[in-house]
Amino acid sequence: MSRQRASAPRAEDEHRQPCSRDALGRRWRSGSALVGVARVEAGSHFPSDVLVGAAVGTSFGLAVPALHTLNLQATALAGPQAGPQTSGLAVTDTF
Repeated sequence: MSRQRASAPRAEDEHRQPCSRDALGRRWRSGSALVGVARVEAGSHFPSDVLVGAAVGTSFGLAVPALHTLNLQATALAGPQAGPQTSGLAVTDTF
């Protein structure tokens, strides 16, 4: 009886996401879509509000991880600004 040797792990196998994480992502997106539909049905949002919100959220969800892989030097600063007449967010950057 001959036994076959186990093959070495392939490089692409190391970068695959676990199945449970994929399922969680699908559930999360499905839940978000159901909330959007419920908001429209309840009359608290227009359909365009939900679609634009989904587009903006998806854009940021794709852009932020992509920007983190660029290893850019951080020069922008943001912080709260409060005074007797104003309150808000101050953003500064160096070029």
